[in-house]
Amino acid sequence: MRKPPEPRPVRVSMISLGCPKNLVDSEKALGTLASGGLVIAPEPADSDVAVVTTCGFIDPAKEESIATILEMVRLKEEGAIRGVVVAGCLVERFAEDLRKSIPEVDAFVPFKDYPRLAVLCREILGEATPEGADWRGDLASVDRVPLSPPHMAYVKVSEGCDNPCTFCTIPAIRGRHVSRPFAEIVAEVERLASEGVREVVLIGQDTTFYGYDVEKRFLLGDLLRALDRVEGIRWIRLMYAYPAYVKDDLLDAFGECGKVVPYIDMPIQHVADGVLRRMMRPLGGPKTRALLERMRERVPGLALRTTFIVGSPGETESDVEELAAFVREFRFHHVGVFTYSREEDTPMGRMEGRVPKREQNRRRRVVMEAQQKVVLERNAALAKDGAEVECLVESKASGGRWHGRTVWDAPSIDGTVRLPDREGLRAGAMGRARITTARGYDLGGEWVEEPR
Repeated sequence: MRKPPEPRPVRVSMISLGCPKNLVDSEKALGTLASGGLVIAPEPADSDVAVVTTCGFIDPAKEESIATILEMVRLKEEGAIRGVVVAGCLVERFAEDLRKSIPEVDAFVPFKDYPRLAVLCREILGEATPEGADWRGDLASVDRVPLSPPHMAYVKVSEGCDNPCTFCTIPAIRGRHVSRPFAEIVAEVERLASEGVREVVLIGQDTTFYGYDVEKRFLLGDLLRALDRVEGIRWIRLMYAYPAYVKDDLLDAFGECGKVVPYIDMPIQHVADGVLRRMMRPLGGPKTRALLERMRERVPGLALRTTFIVGSPGETESDVEELAAFVREFRFHHVGVFTYSREEDTPMGRMEGRVPKREQNRRRRVVMEAQQKVVLERNAALAKDGAEVECLVESKASGGRWHGRTVWDAPSIDGTVRLPDREGLRAGAMGRARITTARGYDLGGEWVEEPR
């Protein structure tokens, strides 16, 4: 008697939207799916079930998430896929509204149910859970399935945020700040290094608060020193710093640790005192300026990335002029400017003095034009002076060149440098290059040492 064929394994795809923190959650979610015996498909059309991990922070992110969900629903209606699962921040905020407005979605999964994703996907397809399958209940114990390039990885140091910024929904979505165990982070970076990762980017809703919720002292400097000793890692990059918690011990660690690159991402949000008070930011304009001066003094050559919000309730034209002048004066390496997005159930969302959208966009242009001038002048000077800087190779470009990044550039959000090919050159190789050209926000260079 012929043996019946083995059932085809369930295939699942994932679309991860939003910030690097959500990307890490998506990698963990893929880990639960793989450990549950499901096959990870590269594209939704190749899968049985498509999982969308959403962002719900500001209006454009919500709109992108909804559009992606509807596209997956369309694939389901056309028979290309059999199920749609939606997870992430949008579900945490608007699960009931989503269920009513998009009933074609098979499951809306909050963060706490990520360990059950494999079970839920099988249930959607009407399949039973295989006996002895590894249904892990703790995301911390699940190996990530990487979605970023193999030479770099984001590493979460914490989850949640205790800061009371009036414009922000993150504490409501992600909860209070919880630091990951010190040894767990070090072990993860050691494992990533063993897998060929050369750059780790430390992230969290507030990385600088790391350790305080556990030991009532800031431990990020100690963590950097420990990670600096991990063999195989070349660059350690810090993002999502909170100005009030940037202490001297953290800045000292930059000087002590050879692998910690001179780069800090620290959202300032504004510089005008009145705006910062309404935002409930603990440092006003003068203290923010003093902090930046201290950071540059303690960390020579520091590249600073920051973000600002324009058009929040009560912001005046003089506030915007002050912000643009501040950008011209401090000459940040990288600046992102967002127009204020009114978020439900936030104190700022109930404030008077709203700024029309058209005026918000004009104010954004004013600040971005100030920053553009700074960047173009800096890049032109780098090319003129033939500045030398360590670079990391990212991907193949056209014309026999490669895209890379300098130590001053974070993945995906900052500038790139075009570098010449070499025999055997691969993504993840690193070496010093001389900057020779500047084209807008990007640079061109030539190797002054063989990349390895």
